[in-house]
Amino acid sequence: MKTLLSVCGLVLLLLLPPLPVLAQALDLEAARELSPEELLPACEDKKSPNACAVLGNRMMLGRGMDRDFDGALERLDFACQERVGWACFDIAEMVRQGQGSHFRDQDMRERVTTAFDFYNYACQNQVGDGCYAVGRLLIDHKQPDYPRHGVALFKRGCFDSRWTSAQACFGYVELFGLEETKALVAEAGPSLMDAMEVACGPGGPAEGCVEALQLCMDGVKATCGFYLDVVADMCGTGSIFACRQELNLLAVPARAGDGMAEAVAARGAGDLETVFEVVCKPSAAGNSADGLCPAAARHCERGSLALCAGFLDFQKAACEDGKSAACWDAIRLPIEVPGLDQAYVEPAVMAVALFGASRYLDDSIALAERMVAIHGGEQGFDKLALSGDPLALEKAVWLRGVLCDGGHADSCERLTALEAKLP
Repeated sequence: MKTLLSVCGLVLLLLLPPLPVLAQALDLEAARELSPEELLPACEDKKSPNACAVLGNRMMLGRGMDRDFDGALERLDFACQERVGWACFDIAEMVRQGQGSHFRDQDMRERVTTAFDFYNYACQNQVGDGCYAVGRLLIDHKQPDYPRHGVALFKRGCFDSRWTSAQACFGYVELFGLEETKALVAEAGPSLMDAMEVACGPGGPAEGCVEALQLCMDGVKATCGFYLDVVADMCGTGSIFACRQELNLLAVPARAGDGMAEAVAARGAGDLETVFEVVCKPSAAGNSADGLCPAAARHCERGSLALCAGFLDFQKAACEDGKSAACWDAIRLPIEVPGLDQAYVEPAVMAVALFGASRYLDDSIALAERMVAIHGGEQGFDKLALSGDPLALEKAVWLRGVLCDGGHADSCERLTALEAKLP
């Protein structure tokens, strides 16, 4: 088994433009659609490099046929010499893992050197993951001029390959966060956000962008707002995964680092109504999605006031029959979260009235006491009740009745005086 490239040619290869992808009678995408029975004659008889690349990959993985490393290597080597980049990449993967009789007895140093060559050839043949692998090996082994070569290879894998590599894009962003490579990334041209767009794709799955969150947590602040926008977009399409991420980031952004806290502060609460519509929507079993609606309530209890206000707005709208969990949240959260203002306490009072059950008497008393305090204490509350507003008077009579039933003697006396003012 011969090695296609030598390490000594690395610098020259890095300076060369990517090789054009040769036109083949059977293109790679079409070959991937063929069955093993169709691939075998296409490779063995018609000598299709792309068919041999796909056949070798399936033999390597044991996908649809018995696993055969030596047989895979024979097909992949032919395809690689015909400049099918993915075949070269698969050989590199086999080498690193010591798969097949050709590589099983090589020591680790020999395997890394051989794998390096095949990754490099994959990179030259438009496979971005090959560029990433070469760059990562150079960086990890601190090879000469590795910062410059690492940036160039990650840039090529992310932006200048037919098969772009999300790993190369994230590597490009990662190098921006290192002092020895930050200036080189800035000189390279594409911005961090360009790399993130390629990695995640417009409207791409949030699950594929989790690396952006890790980079944010590692201190690359530019990725924080990007990740927040991605999960918000995906939440808007109904993704429970993304809504869970957005909910947790909005509630406790500092867990993802200072950059996320700054991104949340700059962005604001965002479209919380969409988040709660997804996380509180009942499933077929009658429970909210993944238990996330109770999670939103817990974040509220812990003092996430912006999220809490949005959650209570949503729960107030959902509290229609006086029996749902939404009504229970609307009652208890204004009691348990002292920072909530009158706009949330008053609807809670109405929700208690709607429930109308004796088991909520203690909550009624607590809410009534909060209302009195909000309006400036006993005197301020009575002054409001006697301001001439009929609704304020009715509310005051109801609240004083609750307090009187709860054993507040002063409220019983004030209730008598207020009732006399009723029309």
